[in-house]
Amino acid sequence: MPVHNGLAAAPPAGDSLPTLEVSKLDRDILRQLAAGHTDEATALRLNVSPRTVRRRVALIGEQLGVQGRFGLGVAAAQLGLVSVRWR
Repeated sequence: MPVHNGLAAAPPAGDSLPTLEVSKLDRDILRQLAAGHTDEATALRLNVSPRTVRRRVALIGEQLGVQGRFGLGVAAAQLGLVSVRWR
């Protein structure tokens, strides 16, 4: 997957993303990420430590083979883990 300025680009149309088993906490973290919340705000909302949030974000990114929060958000949207609303 191409990386520009430390952010992963969306995979080309022919590329497929791996299947991923996502826990409720991971799904909640992804939703907070998609809403634009910081790790600290997400941790407060979910009653976990900011370190847990950062660790889970990194692990999900590794499992999906993406780099950066933007790439993770794109992959999560493509997998239907978060909904995307255009403004």
